[in-house]
Amino acid sequence: MTYKLTLAEDLALKRLVTTPREQKPDYAWREVLPADERPEIKVTRGEEEHIFNLADVADEIGNALTDLLLSRDERDIFNDTNRSLVASVAHSVAEKLAEQVAEGRALKLSENDLSLLIEKALIENDAHDVAKSLVFSRSIKGGARVTDLDSELALNNVRVIRRNGSVVPWIEDKIETAVRKAFLSEREDAEPSHRIARGVTERVLHGDQSFVHIEHVQDIVQEELMRQGFYKVAASYVLYRAHRAQQRDDQAARPANDEPQQDSLIVVRRPTARASSGMAPTSSAASNFR
Repeated sequence: MTYKLTLAEDLALKRLVTTPREQKPDYAWREVLPADERPEIKVTRGEEEHIFNLADVADEIGNALTDLLLSRDERDIFNDTNRSLVASVAHSVAEKLAEQVAEGRALKLSENDLSLLIEKALIENDAHDVAKSLVFSRSIKGGARVTDLDSELALNNVRVIRRNGSVVPWIEDKIETAVRKAFLSEREDAEPSHRIARGVTERVLHGDQSFVHIEHVQDIVQEELMRQGFYKVAASYVLYRAHRAQQRDDQAARPANDEPQQDSLIVVRRPTARASSGMAPTSSAASNFR
């Protein structure tokens, strides 16, 4: 069953992802893996190396799924269907890593590389909405990569003017993240996102402006999507911008004494131990992730 996030669900997911992990239910996703399928992987974080095993991959997938379902007010999360999804995607990641070993490649990845590998496996398992949740999480917890073009833009003092008037440095990763979400919203493979973001960066770099307004940057993103032939994703991106603009207009038009309705809060009890698997699966969760 195809499931596309609405704008409201998109914003709810963003709020859930930014909620500290200790304030959300903690499920034992790593335990869905067979004991013999937990190869160790060397992952670099900055200049340091640490061991990131497949159980950690299962946790990352499961946490992205948890955020997504909490944003939809789902309560039956750690059920058979969702545990099966997490195990299947983690198994896909293990297979891809095994292929790299067979080709003589060392299993030494950056955290971003590993996250992209998980995203690809989620897409292949038809879990685009979970992949989008992962992208949200990655954009918040991960540091931005500095590319040669980023450095050149910094040297040329190219800056982005935000809607509130503040001026911030150009960061290509932010463009890629926005484009990646647009692809996943249309249930498309987000692999071209890096190429789109690089095209946008090159156009800004070769322009004659030192300060670029965010609206102009988004115009360039739309043009680059269409120039490279991704018309469906471009249309989705245009609609999303229009919805967000309407939201801002509505908020600006609201009288000062008209208090906005408070968002409903998800109240969870922090467990003393990891949650058990005693819940029965629901048809709604099953239809969304099969």
